[in-house]
Amino acid sequence: MWRATRQHHEAQCLIAQQLRGLSSRTSMDPTTEIHHEATRALEAAMSAWCAALGHVAKHQRDYVHALHGWLKLTLVPISRAQAQVSSSSPVAVELADFVDRWGKVLDRAHCAEVLKSIKNFAGATHALYAHQSDELRVARRVRQYSRELDRKSRMLRQVESSYYDSYVPAGFSMWNRGRHWRDEDRMQVHHARNEVARRKEEIAVCRRMLEDEMRRHAKAIDGTRAAAVTGVQGTLPAVFQAMAAFSASLANALEAVCRQGMGSNVQ
Repeated sequence: MWRATRQHHEAQCLIAQQLRGLSSRTSMDPTTEIHHEATRALEAAMSAWCAALGHVAKHQRDYVHALHGWLKLTLVPISRAQAQVSSSSPVAVELADFVDRWGKVLDRAHCAEVLKSIKNFAGATHALYAHQSDELRVARRVRQYSRELDRKSRMLRQVESSYYDSYVPAGFSMWNRGRHWRDEDRMQVHHARNEVARRKEEIAVCRRMLEDEMRRHAKAIDGTRAAAVTGVQGTLPAVFQAMAAFSASLANALEAVCRQGMGSNVQ
């Protein structure tokens, strides 16, 4: 099992090392909610993997030590008469010795480096998730200001249409310019012009805010891509390297224990 695990992680390590040529400029597509959820799921999976690996190592040691303790008890004579008449089975003795050597191998095998590398990658994933959250917040503000700008533009067109259709008197035309205007007409024109000017100013302010948020959004996208590339290039290869080294050390040690046991049988 451990040798197959080493082979798989060595292959994964080669693939991860090829990511070192990846650039944050490779893609400037914005983060989506699906990407955001996938990043959170990846962080949770890495944390679960780290906890599970630590449990596997501990439970395997506990199991082997418990098995060795049980085997030693089976080799102890039940009574003095049995001790004088019979001796322990050579197979049972060899099995107990094998399990004892196996337990010592597991005691010397430490997965601290593996756990550290997994935690580092989980930390980089968490940082990426934070960058994506900031980017999505800015994207929501961009959509909000864009909708607000559209709404204000529609309202301006309505006011302008109403102004030209209703508030501009007939005497405003070129051929009636010399015609006397009523005070009521002048007041209507004045109010209408003020309303149009006010709405145009609101649109200008909204457009400036939208442009500011769009620049922030582009900067946030760049930051998210840089965090993703840096995190993957800096921490992912180390995960597979550590797992491959840990798996290889366990596989070699267990094979040595088995060869030692076969050598004892030959003798």
